[in-house]
Amino acid sequence: MRLSSQLYFVGLLLPAGIAAEVKTIQEEFASRFGSSRALHAPPHITLQAPFTGNMQKEKLMEAVLNEFASTQKPFPVSLSGFGFFDNRRSKVIYINSKLNRAMDECQQELALFLKNRLDLHEKKTSFGFHAHCTVAFRDLGHSQFHKAWMEFASRKFEADFQAESISLLKNENSSWIPIHGALLAGAE
Repeated sequence: MRLSSQLYFVGLLLPAGIAAEVKTIQEEFASRFGSSRALHAPPHITLQAPFTGNMQKEKLMEAVLNEFASTQKPFPVSLSGFGFFDNRRSKVIYINSKLNRAMDECQQELALFLKNRLDLHEKKTSFGFHAHCTVAFRDLGHSQFHKAWMEFASRKFEADFQAESISLLKNENSSWIPIHGALLAGAE
C-alpha cells in the first residue's frame, strides 16, 4: 500500500490582531489586483519552505518540531513596510520583517534540525532565508504587479510582536491548514 504524499511547511503564524490586518491587505490584493493565492494560508512568516511528507509521519514531524521548539527562546519580530521579489516564476509583494538575528538563527537551526531529524534532502531545507509575510504572489500578473507596487512601495505598515511558537502547516485542497503548534522554551 502506497501512502500519498502531502506538502507541509513550518511557519511563524502572526498573532490574531496583526493577522487580521494582513488578511485585509491580502483581500485588497484579491479584489483590486486579482491576486488571491496569499489567502490560501493564514498570515505567516515561512521558516521552512514546503516539503513532502505523509500522514503516517505527521506525529514524528510534530514530535521533532516540539523537540526543536524546546531549544529556542521567544524573540521579538518587527514588521515594517512592503517589499517585493521579481523572479522568473512569479512576482511577490510582501510585508517586510526587519532584520532579526534571533529569527535568522532560529530559522537556520530549524533547517539543519529538520534535515537531520526528518532526513529532508538538502535542496528541500530553507538555507536561503529572507523573512517576510506574503500579501500577493503567483497569480499577480505583470501589469497588476506594477500598479500594485506603485501604490504599496510607499504604503505604511508597522507591527511588532513576540514570537512564542512555531507551527506545522499542511496543504489540504489547495489551502494551508495549521495542524500543530510548538511553544518555544519559556513561552506561556
